[in-house]
Amino acid sequence: MKKLLFAAAIIAALVWQGSIKNLRVSAPLRPQITVLRQNSILPNRFAVIEPMADTAPLNIHVNMAIKNPATLKAFIAAQQNPASALYHNYITPAQFALMFGPTTTQLAAVENYLAAQGMTGIEVSANHLIISANATAAQAAAAFQARMALISVQGHVYYDSVTSPAAPQTIAPYITAITGLDNLPKAQPHVLFASKNSATPKVGSGPVGGYTPAQLVSGYDIGSLQTAVNSGANIRIGLVEFDGFTQSDVNAFAGNYSLPDPNITIHLVNGATNTPGSGAIEDELDIEVLNSIAPNAAQDVYIATQSTPYTDVLSAIATADIDPVVSASWGSCEAANGSATLNAMDSVFMEMAAQGQTFFAAAGDSGAYDCNDSLNSYPSLAVDSPADDPYVVGVGGTQLQLTAFNQYQSESVWGDPTDTSNSATGAGGGGGYSAMFNEPSYQNTAPNISDPTQMRVVPDVSANADPATGYSMYCTISASGCYSSGWTIVGGTSAAAPLWTAVMAQIDAYLTAHNKPKAGYVNQALYTYYNSSAYSSAYHDITQGNNLYYSATANYDPASGIGSLDAWNLAQVFVNGVSSSGGTPTPTPSVTATATTTPTATTTATATTTPTATTTATVTATPTATATPAPKTPLQNSIGVYNSQTGTFYLKNSNGNGNADNIFAYGPANSVPLVGDWTGSGYDTVGVYVPQTGAFFLKNTNSAGPADISFVYGPPNSVPLVGDWTGSGYDTVGVYVPQTGAFFLKNTNSSGNADISFVYGPPNSVPLVGDWTGSGYNTVGVYDSKTGAFFLKNTNSSGSADTSFVYGPAGSVPIVGGWVGKGYSSIGAYDSQTGTFFLKNGSSTGATDISFVFGPAGSVPIVGDWTGNGYDSVGAYDSQTGTFFLKYANSAGPADNSFVFGPAGSIPIVGDWTGKGYDSVGVYDAQTGTFYLKNSNSAGPADNTFVFGPLGSIPIVGDWTGKGYDSVGVYNNGWFYLRNSNAAGNTDITANFGPSGATPIAGKWHT
Repeated sequence: MKKLLFAAAIIAALVWQGSIKNLRVSAPLRPQITVLRQNSILPNRFAVIEPMADTAPLNIHVNMAIKNPATLKAFIAAQQNPASALYHNYITPAQFALMFGPTTTQLAAVENYLAAQGMTGIEVSANHLIISANATAAQAAAAFQARMALISVQGHVYYDSVTSPAAPQTIAPYITAITGLDNLPKAQPHVLFASKNSATPKVGSGPVGGYTPAQLVSGYDIGSLQTAVNSGANIRIGLVEFDGFTQSDVNAFAGNYSLPDPNITIHLVNGATNTPGSGAIEDELDIEVLNSIAPNAAQDVYIATQSTPYTDVLSAIATADIDPVVSASWGSCEAANGSATLNAMDSVFMEMAAQGQTFFAAAGDSGAYDCNDSLNSYPSLAVDSPADDPYVVGVGGTQLQLTAFNQYQSESVWGDPTDTSNSATGAGGGGGYSAMFNEPSYQNTAPNISDPTQMRVVPDVSANADPATGYSMYCTISASGCYSSGWTIVGGTSAAAPLWTAVMAQIDAYLTAHNKPKAGYVNQALYTYYNSSAYSSAYHDITQGNNLYYSATANYDPASGIGSLDAWNLAQVFVNGVSSSGGTPTPTPSVTATATTTPTATTTATATTTPTATTTATVTATPTATATPAPKTPLQNSIGVYNSQTGTFYLKNSNGNGNADNIFAYGPANSVPLVGDWTGSGYDTVGVYVPQTGAFFLKNTNSAGPADISFVYGPPNSVPLVGDWTGSGYDTVGVYVPQTGAFFLKNTNSSGNADISFVYGPPNSVPLVGDWTGSGYNTVGVYDSKTGAFFLKNTNSSGSADTSFVYGPAGSVPIVGGWVGKGYSSIGAYDSQTGTFFLKNGSSTGATDISFVFGPAGSVPIVGDWTGNGYDSVGAYDSQTGTFFLKYANSAGPADNSFVFGPAGSIPIVGDWTGKGYDSVGVYDAQTGTFYLKNSNSAGPADNTFVFGPLGSIPIVGDWTGKGYDSVGVYNNGWFYLRNSNAAGNTDITANFGPSGATPIAGKWHT
């Protein structure tokens, strides 16, 4: 098979593409860019009392912009697209910070600026999205042109900047929002008490009325799901809270209904304490609803003060990354946040989505008039944040009616204009059109969504929220309005959100039980199932009622969204999938993200010069020569270079002086170059692999123009593979994911999902490629360096390894070759610490067939057909002494030949220097530019010694003229120097093309 030549790629800073407009304000000698304020209280809603004391302490939070937001959005879309190989392949917080977080330069610029303003305690969050610092009011005013003042809002005293904060032009493009300049409440609980009039009929069987856990489980068909996953055992659920709670209250609730006490872990954000206050009923409602629906699940309760920036709580949850599903019942009117804060929150929600975290949020309790709450007075229609965010599942409210047997009977949208306890316009489930976020693709492609504004519509789904059909709960905290007796009935979308969250967490567990990945960011899936034959079974379409403005209709509507759920049927859909009646768009991630490659001296003949397992096994699968001497083909090797800085290939069709015959660029800069015969044409063409996005860009011809084929599959930062997986006669690509041990192979070089994906062997192994059975096609394997175990597949199919065995000490270097000349590859291991080779004549279980020691420990293993017998045997090169140790047969005993030539520390090379039909060795001394070649593998000095090309070059080997034997060359800073014969003399061919610092590659570029 064609050999894969690549330079080791490292993730570097990605180019940030900002969207903040440059707005100059008057500031002498210091240009500024205005950053939109995080909270927009209308002028007629507050009054300035007095300036804030200069020494008053503040905790400032600079919210940093993500880089490559378009790439991130496409990446998330691909993760939820079944046609993409990124489907359900999620990343970690560390990977997110590296791939999409601000660069170290940007972080340092902001940190240095804060320090220069005298701020202390500067810290960067783990996801790199928030920089916090301690400051005085005077320092904050000077740093951000903030007018800090004490203000009065509806009889309450707060502090805030009465002007929009700004930042210097040097750092403003890196900033999304500046928070911490006020202590206004950031969110309100979405919970309402049922009428306290004892004459009002009570629905439900709770101690004073209200639906009980059993009634909710029965009504929404959750019982079978609970049974299937042991009521959520071994899963975690996150809760966003801006107040504290009392453990005895939630335990009393559990005890009354014979539920286990909730398993709670408290996470205090920004120094908050678990002190119950006016919003404590929200905490207890959330905990008790989760305990009702998923009683065995662990609950992570993130507690902050009501003045804590929402982004800080979200960031804590995202960077912890321990909760696959999260619920938030606290929110605020979209307009009251301002676009800066909404953008900052959106960045963290995108991080959660990329990490596979599902986020549910209450859509609000003021119907379509979300801003008509106790803090603000807006006369227009509005929606609630964070339910408005496209990466959040917004949960609206309904009134649920059960039969006498507690089965689902009907539902209508919750809307009560007579309940003005929370809003002058009445109470109801939140819903309507966002004024901030554009319509996401999952809504744009769903049928029956009338969206004249082309903006995001909420809610997405709904559940019981009307206090008239409320939830039975227990709360004794008088500051929250609870009764001393404890039992009460409450409603609100605050209850609907944790109900959906608890169901989704158990669906994740159900997926795990069926060996499927967790659902992750589920918005796309929910709308896909809505747009399918599963709609009538998995959802309840709500067609009655209104939310004070929008009326329920058949199918989707902005009063109830898709509708409520039948939990068991929805779980079946998640596990078994559906045939969509509509279409799911296949997004192609943007490739603006770049990486920095590190060119290496790895070439066709010197792939084993680096004694690392990764280079030896993943670059060529057979580290040096092939198992059988190559036929004397008229196709000759010619040269090329890849400029990693610009993503440009420079190829020569002949090895002569002059310019490149072909120059073309495609794919992002700093990709990993690939070489293969992608079409079975008989000659090689190039390609690139982009580690950050997992995208391949292949050329079917070596000509100018864009890539002929580009596609994405497998998670980013995988190891690219090339092989003929089906015996089709041409190469296709694949990737190996070290973190999971998963292979993703393509049988054709075309867009779409991986044809074959499977996992075996321990993660973080070294991938291998070879024909293990003489079948005529390549299959994969892995080598676990920690245990010395090989795991090989005879076919590229899912399932366990066909062969697994251990030999050779752990930490060896895996090698692949045809040790017995039977037409197939088998494996070996080289222990550099002892200089021992361990070879297998077949890929089968059992002990090592051959093990032997020659050459000193720490040598570089080499492989070749040293005698022309048709099979490979091994060798070792001791760089410290310049000694080769060769075995003509893979048998026990000392080396057949050992010899020294060339100075110590040289680079070993392998080739057929005379056309004799077998390989012999050579070395290249980069310090003197000297080649030392052996025409035979025997004791004695080098047969040929010659110098050409500048010092410090990279040695390359190939048949440059189609003459049937190999000769050498060097590459140095854009210049090729080639020899047509291996003899003393001047350079036969000098070619200069391609920029300096490019990576040399070799192949047959033409027929």
